[in-house]
Amino acid sequence: MDCIEFNGKINAYLKDELTDEELNEFLLHLRSCPKCNEELEINYIVSEGIERLDRKKADYNLSAAYEKAKDDSRRYIAGRKSMIRLSYVVGTVMFWMLGITVFVFFRILILGS
Repeated sequence: MDCIEFNGKINAYLKDELTDEELNEFLLHLRSCPKCNEELEINYIVSEGIERLDRKKADYNLSAAYEKAKDDSRRYIAGRKSMIRLSYVVGTVMFWMLGITVFVFFRILILGS
């Protein structure tokens, strides 16, 4: 992802509308680009600040909230990747268990008659 594409996705990120794949690419670019990190932080602070004013929320430590939001996004992506890996492992185990079950069934059927 380049900076132009990143900037085009900032609003979708702030509204939590990115797909998992888009979010992963977004976060990868964010780690390596200080300019985009600064741009996102500015957008986040403005957006979150306005929202907190509307809700009359007393906590205005928006820089800390920005860092927490980035960390939450990273943890979400890491969790999704772990779940995908786990689903592959479970699927593979189930496939082999089914194969062994069929093999044993036919083995018993052949030897039992």
